[in-house]
Amino acid sequence: MSLRITFLMLLLSLAPLVVARVSAQPSMTPDTVRQTIDKLIAKHGQQHAERIRRGVEQVAQRWWDEDGDAAAFTAFCEASFIADAAALDTASSAWNASSSRWTAISMRCAAS
Repeated sequence: MSLRITFLMLLLSLAPLVVARVSAQPSMTPDTVRQTIDKLIAKHGQQHAERIRRGVEQVAQRWWDEDGDAAAFTAFCEASFIADAAALDTASSAWNASSSRWTAISMRCAAS
C-alpha cells in the first residue's frame, strides 16, 4: 500500500474524533481565564502581558473537561509559560524545527 493511501486512511480514521471535538465546547469559564491571566502577569510582569493573554486564551479555547478542572488549567498555564528570553528562543527554535519536519513529511505523503 502506498504511503499516500496509508496517510489518507489514517486521516479518515480520525475524522469521527475531529467531528466530536468540533461540536464540543471548551470548558474554561471567562472568570478562570481572567484570573489565570492576572496571576501570570503578577508573577512575570506587565512586559509579558500580551503574550500571556494570547497564550492563556488559546489554551482555554482548546481545554476540554477531560483535560482537568480550573486548578489544572491554571497550573498548566503557569508551568508552560516561558518568561526567560533565552529559554523562549530555544523553545521557539525547537518548535520551528519540528514543524519543518512535519511539513516535509506531509509534502512527501502528498507527492506519493
